[in-house]
Amino acid sequence: MNPYEIAEEVEQEMSDALADLAMIVRLVSSSPDLTASLPPKAENAPLRICLAQRWLGGWPRAEWQSRLSGYDSQAIRRLTQQWIVTTFSRWEEVHRPRLFLAGDDGALDLFGDLRLLRNDIVHHDAISTAKNGARCKILNHFKAGALIYLSPEDFVQIMDELEEWVKRLGGTSHGRVVRDPEGRHRQS
Repeated sequence: MNPYEIAEEVEQEMSDALADLAMIVRLVSSSPDLTASLPPKAENAPLRICLAQRWLGGWPRAEWQSRLSGYDSQAIRRLTQQWIVTTFSRWEEVHRPRLFLAGDDGALDLFGDLRLLRNDIVHHDAISTAKNGARCKILNHFKAGALIYLSPEDFVQIMDELEEWVKRLGGTSHGRVVRDPEGRHRQS
């Protein structure tokens, strides 16, 4: 497999992972509405109601909305942080070694940024440090001391960077429809 084909796989995998994240964000964002009518205790309730009550059981109902709604909510921030950690791990363990074997060094500023952000997420409780997050080249809005999470605009920027990378390796745009985490579509 040549570097271009591997880059296309990486782009498609990240696009799919972003679509999955978009669906989860939609579900989490709608959870307060879906769970507002839950009874305090549901004996013999359907499984989805039991799971929702257990999942939200530690939060007073008044806190559900603030914890779950909006792109900067606690739940959505955590999901984007997990996306960074998982995506970088997949890059480092699977795709980058394959690119190296195919004759490409796999150097890409985007993945360097994800590495720096991942380090701060894992080792500094998702707070950007001068040594890591504040040194990002593409996702360069994280200042030291800032909470790390990705916005819909960050995800559009990530997909744009991947498209450019594929093009540099000899590919062309496939006209894929990409959905950002808030569900907006754009043609790639």
